[in-house]
Amino acid sequence: MKIRKKLLEDILKKFYKDKKELERLKHKLSTLERHESEVQKEASENGKSLKTDIDENILNVKSEIRALERFVLDFEFVMNSIDEDYRAFIKLRYGEKRSNTYISIELNISEASVGRLRNKVLQELEEWLRDL
Repeated sequence: MKIRKKLLEDILKKFYKDKKELERLKHKLSTLERHESEVQKEASENGKSLKTDIDENILNVKSEIRALERFVLDFEFVMNSIDEDYRAFIKLRYGEKRSNTYISIELNISEASVGRLRNKVLQELEEWLRDL
């Protein structure tokens, strides 16, 4: 069964979006854990309630991180398995959201070749994802 090009492009966009979200969540977790240690020092009743909220937030963030890490790690495996030129194209197109003109200059190819390269990249990704 063929995976549609649009779906493949959506997966690539999600990969880069999730990588950014993963970094944001890791920072949030670090902040929450810092606040947790500060709250533990307080003995007031209000502090205990706040600690429960922080603990719950930490568990939620850790759960989100695990889910994102699974997708990102699986997709990074695929990315590391494909041709370096394809990875450069993917990074420019979907990671940096660059235009065909910019990509053609960066990769030293014609704009028409950018379109052909896109098709080759999506075809190779389709094969990799089908095999997962």
